[in-house]
Amino acid sequence: MDEDYDTIFQVLSHSTRRKVIKILAEEGSQTYTSLLKKTSLTTGTLNHHLEKMKTLIYVSDSLYHLTETGWRAYQAMVALQKGLSTIGRPSPLELIYRPARGLRYLAEGSRSHFILGWLIGIFSLALAYLATEDVVSLAMNSIIPFIFSILAAKLAYRVENLGRIALSYPATLLPMSFTSIIIWLEPTLLKTLGNEVILLNFLVPKVTLVWFFYLLVVCVKYSLNLDFNRAFVSAAVGVFAGKILLDSMNGISLLLG
Repeated sequence: MDEDYDTIFQVLSHSTRRKVIKILAEEGSQTYTSLLKKTSLTTGTLNHHLEKMKTLIYVSDSLYHLTETGWRAYQAMVALQKGLSTIGRPSPLELIYRPARGLRYLAEGSRSHFILGWLIGIFSLALAYLATEDVVSLAMNSIIPFIFSILAAKLAYRVENLGRIALSYPATLLPMSFTSIIIWLEPTLLKTLGNEVILLNFLVPKVTLVWFFYLLVVCVKYSLNLDFNRAFVSAAVGVFAGKILLDSMNGISLLLG
């Protein structure tokens, strides 16, 4: 641990290295070219500083990431700037109250975020099943947007390394639990709100869709290393193509039924 502290203090002693750590922590994984552009350094200077930071960063799929020691260095910077007394990696609960930040750390490989993300997915699916007991519809609603988003990103932007989005996606199912709770509470709400529950039934699916779409955009952005516009397009294809397919299947079921 003392060696970690020595390394952190040595790296943080130079403003350029602090800038690299800040970029990787706050903007996500970066290519070498991106780091060159954002730091405005020459290749020789950047290589020199990256060599000094070899215990704080690692390279995977041509992208630079922070190691655990790198995260400690970033949190040390934040703590010193804000006058905090404790230093630690961001809480996985950010997946709930700060989802954009939480999904970014999840995509970066945080084990605690990964565990909570999958627990959110399992919990949301379980609640939805208990509320509707419609396994087919549940499976289609949860899987189709994911599949179409991946296909859109793959075909339009030649995205590789699709495994990371599969690890992050369950956390985007959180809005499903919100809808399930409203369904459970509907008899009580009907007694309390009367006819106003009709408005609630109209608004809840819309709010849930917008919420899910936002989470999917963020998930695609950080998991596949796309900019916001490309992530938005991929997620939009996933959501709306999935909705069209589901509506078509429901229509066919009604005709056959």
